[in-house]
Order: sequence, then C-alpha cells, then structure tokens
Amino acid sequence: MDWAPFGTEDIGDSSDDNFDQFEVSPGFGNTLDNAFADPRYPVDPMEHVLSTYKHEKRFYLRNKQVGDPTNANYRNVLNPKSGAIIFDKNFSPRYEQSETGLGSIPELEQLSDIIYFQWLEACQEERVHPSKIKLIYRAHVTYKPTFDIVMEAFRQANYQSEPPTA
Repeated sequence: MDWAPFGTEDIGDSSDDNFDQFEVSPGFGNTLDNAFADPRYPVDPMEHVLSTYKHEKRFYLRNKQVGDPTNANYRNVLNPKSGAIIFDKNFSPRYEQSETGLGSIPELEQLSDIIYFQWLEACQEERVHPSKIKLIYRAHVTYKPTFDIVMEAFRQANYQSEPPTA
C-alpha cells in the first residue's frame, strides 16, 4: 500500500489498460477533486492509500491442480478516515484471460472479492472499523454497457454536463 501524499499527475501510461507497469499515484488524477471537496461528503485526499493487487503467482485450484497467474490487476484508492472507496483501475482474471489466453481463473476473481481485503487492510492500518464506509466512487468505467447506463443516469438526473471521465 502506498499512502498519500503522492503525485496525481498523468505520468504517461494512465491510458494503458494493460498495466505493463504500475503507477504510484491514482489513475483518476485530480478529476474527482470537486467531488472530494463537497462539504456534505468531504474526502481528504491526503489520507488516501493506493492499494494494488496483481495476480502474478501460481496457486492451487479447487481440484488441487496448480493454476497459472493471469496478471489480473486491481488498483483502488481507499480512505478509511473519510469512509471512502475509489475503484480506480481494475482488470479481472477473466478479462485478462480473454485478452491473452493465459492463466487460470482463481475462485477470488470478482472486484468485490478483492476490495473487501484491500479495505480491511487499510482500515487495520488506520485503526478504523471497516463498517465505516460512507462513499464509493468508480473511475475508469471501460465496459461500454455500464458506461452507457451511468451516462443515462446522469441525463435522467438533469445534470447540465457530464462529470469528467477519469
């Protein structure tokens, strides 16, 4: 885990969805600053922690065979003191396998499986009870049907402009 402060500038590979190398700052940069400054739901970016899990080691499948890694990546920003989870850049084992044809799908493959452990770890380090989640943000929605649903929700809520896409 990497704790703030860290730079939020684009270091050049933030649009690279293959995660050839990990950045040490959130992929959403400063696009959520206005949301974090909302006085109703303040989030202190100086309390952020960047948590990165990469599926890069061999493991045992349920049938006792050895599974190969998929190089799936889960990178999220957690802020236990503000009660905020920011889903940043996440590519599941199933997605990576569909792209590369490599690796075995582990039982813990869903984003919800991984964020649970990332949140627990961050809360333990900050001595905050894990039930204190107040806010969840989602950056980098790349699945078009989901993106379209989000944009339609903004239109139906009469937003005059779409928020920046991180």
